[in-house]
Amino acid sequence: MALLPAETALVGRAVAPLTRRAAREGESIEVAERRLRDLLGGRSSPPGPRMDRGKAALSVLQACGRRGDVMRAEAWFALLRRARAIPLAAHTVNAVILACARAADVPRAEGWLIQMLEKDIEPNVFTFNTVLAACSEAADMPAAHRWFHRMEDVGITPDAVSYSTVITACARAGNHPLAEDWLARMRAASIQPGVKCYSAVITACTAARDVHGAERWWRWMQEDGVTPDRAAYDTLIRAWSEEAGRSSGSSAATAVERAEAWLWKAREAGAEPSDVALLALLAAFLRADDPEGAQRVVEAMRSLGRWP
Repeated sequence: MALLPAETALVGRAVAPLTRRAAREGESIEVAERRLRDLLGGRSSPPGPRMDRGKAALSVLQACGRRGDVMRAEAWFALLRRARAIPLAAHTVNAVILACARAADVPRAEGWLIQMLEKDIEPNVFTFNTVLAACSEAADMPAAHRWFHRMEDVGITPDAVSYSTVITACARAGNHPLAEDWLARMRAASIQPGVKCYSAVITACTAARDVHGAERWWRWMQEDGVTPDRAAYDTLIRAWSEEAGRSSGSSAATAVERAEAWLWKAREAGAEPSDVALLALLAAFLRADDPEGAQRVVEAMRSLGRWP
């Protein structure tokens, strides 16, 4: 049943202030929705100046997308389409796909993109990248590969985000050889990998207990002119700390030394290690019955304001 003209007008007027007011007053999406329902029911007058209702409606969809609330995003989409407040276009569907991506709901994200293709709604690179993000969040490597190639098939050139998202999907799936392969493909496409790409490969190597491989990629990252971030240092500190726990004798001692060496490298580079990395190293020293090493970590934590 179509909305009455008066209801359609209310949607256009009421949606406009929702995101602005939520940002100003710290309101939740739920509060904004409740106000809109009141306005649609004619129980109050919409406050604030009017603005383009399409942009306002899109802002609400995007807020749902950023929150990863798929059901809410889909409900808003249906309501706003019914009220003719938004067009059936890539930029509106993208907002719903974003919610699917944040929720790691690959089938739903795929479903929306398939609908777009079936209805001859031209997707853009953001559309495909958002579906790839859903695959990455779910560590669904086959789906990420499938949609990357589908993007190429429809004539859209993958960008740096496309490659880095697939690399992250491989890393999360624990397949570091494939993550390395995709980083090589990225470079072959004349796209400079960023720190997130290298960090994803480093993480994939450590997940496969290939700490030496992770260090090799760290060196290549630096040789490529990419500055390592805290995540890269954290990963190596934790990886060597965990390696010490799996080893014994001189091998364990060497692993703890490597972990501590990465701590000082991080400090020298101005990258403050996270509490998780510091505690992993502290635990490694305690397991090795090395109170002096543990004390050095405690002092480092104190200097960073992380110890009482």
